[in-house]
Amino acid sequence: MCLIWRLKNREMKPRSQPWITKRRICNRFSRDRRRSMDIYLEGRRALINDIPLTSHHPINPQLPLPSKSEPLAMKLSSFTILAGLAAQAQAHYIFNILIVNGQRIGGEYTYVRRNSNSYNPAFPDILTSDELRCNRGAKPGGNVQTYEVKAGDKIGFKVFNNEFIEHPGPGFIYMSKAPGSVATYDGSGEWFKVYETGLCRGGGNVDTNWCSWQKDRLEFTIPPKTPPGEYLVRIEHIGLHEGHVRRAQFYITCAQLKITGPGGGNPSPLVRIPGIYNANDPGIAYNKWTNNPAAYRMPGPAVWNGN
Repeated sequence: MCLIWRLKNREMKPRSQPWITKRRICNRFSRDRRRSMDIYLEGRRALINDIPLTSHHPINPQLPLPSKSEPLAMKLSSFTILAGLAAQAQAHYIFNILIVNGQRIGGEYTYVRRNSNSYNPAFPDILTSDELRCNRGAKPGGNVQTYEVKAGDKIGFKVFNNEFIEHPGPGFIYMSKAPGSVATYDGSGEWFKVYETGLCRGGGNVDTNWCSWQKDRLEFTIPPKTPPGEYLVRIEHIGLHEGHVRRAQFYITCAQLKITGPGGGNPSPLVRIPGIYNANDPGIAYNKWTNNPAAYRMPGPAVWNGN
């Protein structure tokens, strides 16, 4: 944990307040420290004073919260849960840095369209919106540049501020060829999936089983037969830690690339966005909070085979 707390008294009494004697916040959590403290202290007050916060465990709703009458050890366990909830609020991220063949190209949002919700996620209400293409408020125009790459190059999209992907779930990359300049393209044409990453091992109930867990980027190799042209490239990671309550989290950005090469391929299957997901898809409304989770099924179309 990146929040370290010490209580002044060995026993907690109703309505007593803890004295914070030491607080250490890791760099990757620093931007949300006020929000985290609010969440933590709100939960503490609720547990000590019987203020209704929720009738269930804030992370796993199958477990009840302890009451005020339960022993100190149980309450401290609940505080750990609440601190974990605060940490989850801090674990948000956004893919706004272009990587080409292992090298960082430009700065944040140089080649990526800027979204209006910063590093915060979108939720399933976005699934029927045009904003599912590139995220809230990410539109053509502005100062976004287009970078030229070759088919066969390895392309990555790095999380900002030296952050990491710290939610369990799959990652995807889609591409859509612009009819002209990608700078003015709204993504209303056809898309195809070029990359997906899911579970590397075991079940979806273990965070470290997800291939993208604790990675700082999503990256793929542009298929060598990709038709040349200008493309909107859509990067997405879906956090599934609240999928069981229909609150899957969508972290989306779009980059602008010009791809050169001989072409010769026919990308498929072709889809339109919105339309790739349904809120009830097993891979979105997924319950990881069980000892025997269902086999994970990737949402969306199949990945283009490159031919």
